[in-house]
Amino acid sequence: MRRTSIAWGIVAGAALWAVGAARPAAADLHKDEQLGYTIQVPSGWREIPIAGEEKYIVLKFQSDREYADRIGGWTHRPELKVILFDPKAKMTAEAAGSGGFRILLDSPYKTFKDYVKSDGQGGRYISEEKDTTVNGTATTWYEVKYEKLTVPRRGIGFVYHADDIDYCAYYEVLEQHWEKLQPMLLGSLKSFKLIPRQGSVKRETTGEDRVTLTEDLSKLTPEERAKARLEKFERELRIAQERLPEGWSVKRSKNYVVITHVDDKYTAKVIEQAEAIRAWADATLPFWGNGIPGPALLRICKDNDEQRAFSDTSSRSGWSWSTEIVLSRDDGFWGFQRVADAVFDRWLRDKNPGLSPPPWLSRGLHEWVYCGYVRAGKLEFRPDGDLIVALKLAAKKKKLVMPRTLLQTTASELYKEFESMGSGMPSPDDMLANRMSPSQQAGGFIRYLLAGPGRTNPRTKDLLRAYVLALDEVVKANDAKPLDLGAAPAAPKTEEEEEERFKSRETFWKDREKDLLKAVFDKVFAQWTEADWAAIDKSYTAFAN
Repeated sequence: MRRTSIAWGIVAGAALWAVGAARPAAADLHKDEQLGYTIQVPSGWREIPIAGEEKYIVLKFQSDREYADRIGGWTHRPELKVILFDPKAKMTAEAAGSGGFRILLDSPYKTFKDYVKSDGQGGRYISEEKDTTVNGTATTWYEVKYEKLTVPRRGIGFVYHADDIDYCAYYEVLEQHWEKLQPMLLGSLKSFKLIPRQGSVKRETTGEDRVTLTEDLSKLTPEERAKARLEKFERELRIAQERLPEGWSVKRSKNYVVITHVDDKYTAKVIEQAEAIRAWADATLPFWGNGIPGPALLRICKDNDEQRAFSDTSSRSGWSWSTEIVLSRDDGFWGFQRVADAVFDRWLRDKNPGLSPPPWLSRGLHEWVYCGYVRAGKLEFRPDGDLIVALKLAAKKKKLVMPRTLLQTTASELYKEFESMGSGMPSPDDMLANRMSPSQQAGGFIRYLLAGPGRTNPRTKDLLRAYVLALDEVVKANDAKPLDLGAAPAAPKTEEEEEERFKSRETFWKDREKDLLKAVFDKVFAQWTEADWAAIDKSYTAFAN
């Protein structure tokens, strides 16, 4: 591979100067007056929206053609990215603001080399670097090789040095197609021009690490928190709309905003799914907390390639995916399942951000919601075939996890499956054990309570409500005086501190699950007798069969 790289240095160097001021044979002009540049983009390539969290990439175009790796069987759609770098920026800085804000500035990418070094999964390196001039602007061009731990690819980037910022235009293609595509790509890179800038290169993002409120969130009422959440949402929506290419539209419903690149009929179905799941949660789980769930932003891409390109942010922008609920027209029924699951998850967090349910309850509820779909304007929950098989097999093999055991099952116990397989091929016995494992049965008791005999049984018809209220009480008591008698944590003063507390609760569940599960269990079932448990076991076994 190094011989190839050396040969490329000669060939590409000659090609670079040969193209001179040439333009791609067929190209479209992209002009950004706000950021002050123009560039010719290969004709037919589509513009990809930029995620609100993205801090560095300001433009994406994706090829209209998919190229195949004839050896490895991979396929790849080349992309053009325009990225901004500030060589003079401080890596981390803090500035005082007005109105109770502090502003955090984070600029981990100062140069293209920083980007290549830290934004990949390995296997990439800069193999060539050369100074030149493009349309009167001092420019450095880079060749990037992808050779190890990945599909062989070639990257080519031109960094144009303006007085106060560096613009970088970057292409990436499969190695096998480089020779064919390089004239078009180099022609595009040589077309870049700086023009008078009408806006600022310090683009606003939705990243939460930029601005942090100094108020004590624990003192806000649910209404005040809902108002703050709505203000943040509207800001994120504004930024998302500002970054939309042509062909996208925005639809609003009662609780959701959908940014869509597909037909109105499919968009309406997605909105209907989101609103139906939320209405079900409002009606079924009002006891989850006193929070007021806020709106959410959904984005529907035309296909999976567009979805992947949109969701892929630079790794230092805070996320490796967009925090919007994103799906594509290609997802089909699975897309509606994903919408249901994501909408419900955000509803739970808004309703009670301090409540971290144990794994059996979390998985059980999400498995139930995952089966929800709208038919003839009504939300229905389809039968869960995998769960039906799991319960029947477990009952037949005397492996059915009874409610009393399930309610005290830890995460490690719930997901204890395949551990006897090692690194070899699972045996038929292993596969059978997995099909009726506790994790496969996790949704059984939830389905029993919501759609089975437990819904009307006097002992269990209000059990889910009683359990959640007891869980919330135990979690709050743990905040005031942890079960391990450690120091009580200070009230969170920022969204970030609250998020850390939420993560700490999840860690605490892992470390102290047995104690917490027992505390909740004892509170809920203090008055139950052995006769009560025997009756429920009998009813649940009949339901499983």
